[in-house]
Amino acid sequence: MKNTKTPASSFPLDVDWEALSALSKLIRYDSLTKTLTVANGKARIVLDGNGVIWIEGKRVVQRADEDLSVNAAWIRLN
Repeated sequence: MKNTKTPASSFPLDVDWEALSALSKLIRYDSLTKTLTVANGKARIVLDGNGVIWIEGKRVVQRADEDLSVNAAWIRLN
């Protein structure tokens, strides 16, 4: 049996377009470098296509399964 459902028919009708528009202004994708950037105020997260993640902000809380490299003016370890 052929699926006759179109993408438009499954799209929610109650979308908060104002919130979606505001969110789209915080996200950037560079197809050349395959880099995704999310920036909000003084905070920024960059996801590089090769797996490197940069997290920048006034206060950064991190957790990693492998290596953790931190560069900051002051580092407080638990």
